[in-house]
Amino acid sequence: LPKVHGVNFHLVQPEAAQQRLFEAFKQIEQPEQVTLWAACDRLQARQIREYSLKQLQLDKEDVRVFGYWKAGVSSSVIDDARVEHYSTLVEQGNGLKEFDDLDVQI
Repeated sequence: LPKVHGVNFHLVQPEAAQQRLFEAFKQIEQPEQVTLWAACDRLQARQIREYSLKQLQLDKEDVRVFGYWKAGVSSSVIDDARVEHYSTLVEQGNGLKEFDDLDVQI
C-alpha cells in the first residue's frame, strides 16, 4: 500500500488472525484523533468495537468495524438474519440510520 501522511495501517496475517487479532489491536498506540476501520470475523469485530467505544472512548462515528463473516456460518444464513433484523427495525418505524450490522444476532 502507498504511504499516506496521517494514515497508519496494521495487517495481522491470516494464520494469526483467529487467535490474536483483538490482542494485536489492543497493542496499537492510539493517537488523539483516530478513525478506526477493521474488517474481520463478527466475534472479533464486536470485541474491537466494544473496546474502542468503552475503553478508548472513541466516538461511534469514528469506529468503522465490520464483521462480514462468522466462522462456520454461511453467508446466506447471515444475510437472512440481516433481512430479519432490518424488517424488525422498519416495523418499529426505524430504518438504515438505526441499522448496525453487529446488532444482528447470528
